[in-house]
Amino acid sequence: MKHTQVWIAALLGCAAPETSEAPISKTAEPVTSPSGARLEAHYFSATGWVRPGESYPFTVDWAVGSAGASSAVVSVVLPAAVVFVEATPPPTSGTGTALNPLRFSFSALAPNRSSRIVITARSRTLAEDPEIMWKDLSANASLAVTTGLVSEPAISSATLGPKVTTHETARYGERSFPLVMVEY
Repeated sequence: MKHTQVWIAALLGCAAPETSEAPISKTAEPVTSPSGARLEAHYFSATGWVRPGESYPFTVDWAVGSAGASSAVVSVVLPAAVVFVEATPPPTSGTGTALNPLRFSFSALAPNRSSRIVITARSRTLAEDPEIMWKDLSANASLAVTTGLVSEPAISSATLGPKVTTHETARYGERSFPLVMVEY
């Protein structure tokens, strides 16, 4: 019953009853640098999974701090079980592999400038990867900001999923809606 009370309280915006149990679902938080640059990588889905060979979108939200930036580079590494399809805006370079990440370069950024990159990827098919089932397709993103001549250490964020399956009842990952647990 405690989980039900916690999630109902969260929906209503009031304090939840005290519990020693860990939360059931956690949403990824943005990663912020000391200068205020921010990065969030998200994959949203009602199920958290894709079928073998299916295309899916995910987003990378980023922002520079209040000082602006002379340049910013967002890099995205896709897992080996994924094929890059397209991105908006298009990448400056790269294919998405660990050795050749997708790079999105921006210059002369106003203070607090923010943007979203939408990337479409495709999970490999069973013919391309016979062991594709249940592989985690989480992508890793990093943001490197330069202000004047000073380069900040890069900050990183990762999507939570998807996983690859054909099981209709499987659930995994982050959801863009509240999850209310019901005790039977």
